[in-house]
Amino acid sequence: MATIQITKKLRITPLIDIQSTAFAEQYEHGVWWSMHGDEQGKGPMPASYLVTNLRQYEEHNTFHTSDPYYLHHIGFFIGMYHGGILSPQTGQLRPNVTALALLDHKDAIRGYRIGREACFHEPGPVYRYTEYGLIERLQDLVRDNLYNERDNATTWYYGIGCLLGGLSGQVFPETRQERQTWEEEYGKWATRKVQEARVLQRSAILQET
Repeated sequence: MATIQITKKLRITPLIDIQSTAFAEQYEHGVWWSMHGDEQGKGPMPASYLVTNLRQYEEHNTFHTSDPYYLHHIGFFIGMYHGGILSPQTGQLRPNVTALALLDHKDAIRGYRIGREACFHEPGPVYRYTEYGLIERLQDLVRDNLYNERDNATTWYYGIGCLLGGLSGQVFPETRQERQTWEEEYGKWATRKVQEARVLQRSAILQET
């Protein structure tokens, strides 16, 4: 499914490769609601929106229900993020919007950066989720961070930040500043690895003598 119809005049390419009609319909509803419903004019959705909804899924064991509606409804959540960055008037990216989400938690900010770096710098072509891959990733996050076990906001916001950061690469190209920051950090990492290898080499030589 290459594009989806939002209004009579607007078709968009979703952030993921959608294969099921039910998920696509939910995605369409989310985009429309964010652009023209109660969320109209508010701009990007906060990271806490997805965290809150997924924690409710976990609390009520929704991921394990036999009713597929709730899994398809995840399309609505992702569609809300997509619609939040689009202008209701033009259907294009909102002026001055540079991120897929409002990063309202420090760990969401950190995860978002990591997600974007992975999107642009992991080997191979840019990865695009299917709805099944997306649901599986969210199920893993929920399973590993049970609602009643502890206050695990750090992990939740970091995980959702990584996801949203990766998805953002579909609509927001890497900036020059992001590229420069990554090159500097990668250079430091590569230098540390060379130094560690030299230490190991010297240690091996000493053991042989």
